[in-house]
Amino acid sequence: MTIRQKIQLFTACLLAGMSFSCRSDPPGPEAESSVDDRIEEMVAVEELILELTPYLKQLNVSAAEGVLPDAIAKEALFHKAEGSELLPSAERTESLVETVTWTAGPERRNTYWEGLFETLASVEETRFYFIDGSFPHGVKGDFDSVVGFEGRATGKDGRIVSITGKQHLIWRRSEGNWCIVR
Repeated sequence: MTIRQKIQLFTACLLAGMSFSCRSDPPGPEAESSVDDRIEEMVAVEELILELTPYLKQLNVSAAEGVLPDAIAKEALFHKAEGSELLPSAERTESLVETVTWTAGPERRNTYWEGLFETLASVEETRFYFIDGSFPHGVKGDFDSVVGFEGRATGKDGRIVSITGKQHLIWRRSEGNWCIVR
């Protein structure tokens, strides 16, 4: 193994989050292909996140309108998607802050944040962003992602509301475009 190959292997191990130990015998072909596969997947994930990030801007527009998805996002992104409505599950009040936790309900519906939006008078700021992603069935399969959300709104009672959360989204390529399917 050349010095260049050793440096590439060391770099690949660091990028893949693997531990590295010095060895006198070179890794076998299966270890090299495994590292190559992990690097290929990491690159594919990052490239797809870059490709899908503009799609999240349409979700920002939807959330700002107080509906998710709005007609445009439904047509462009939610191809026969199934999901769960958000339901309030826990409430806690400390001095000036009231915290309400919302979780996915058991029923599969085509409206997603309707219950949350019903508590709001207006939504002033929204931001969806990718936290993580993977291809659980190989690079050519579905894209499994965790998407974060931050928003600021005004409740129907006039109070300022800060919204933060994570949502698990499954994307699938359909007719050349990526769509949210779950």
